Amino acid sequence: MLPQRDFYRSVIVHEVVHGIMHQNLKRPALSHAAYEYPAYALQVESLPPDVRDKLLSAVPNAVGSGELRVNDAILFFDPFLFAVRAYGHLKSATDGCAQLHALLEGQASFVPILPP
Repeated sequence: MLPQRDFYRSVIVHEVVHGIMHQNLKRPALSHAAYEYPAYALQVESLPPDVRDKLLSAVPNAVGSGELRVNDAILFFDPFLFAVRAYGHLKSATDGCAQLHALLEGQASFVPILPP
């Protein structure tokens, strides 16, 4: 439903974020969600505002609560929901840059590690 050009540009942003993270992680991410959170959040942020609004309004149940807002289960079962929740969580933070830094340091408590 998103314009292809905008979607593909956002995918490039997603992959560039992974590259930057890979070069700057202090220790390996403790979950897939911790590694994908910044890539998806910044991918959604990179969309033009009208396209981003269209995506945000099209994803049902996008408002999560508490610690289970973003985790591996949501990422694996519904990447679009994960992306929208990651974006919403990052935008609602007082200091989103501090949250991204915490992920690089391996100290992000807002992305829980679910038991195996």
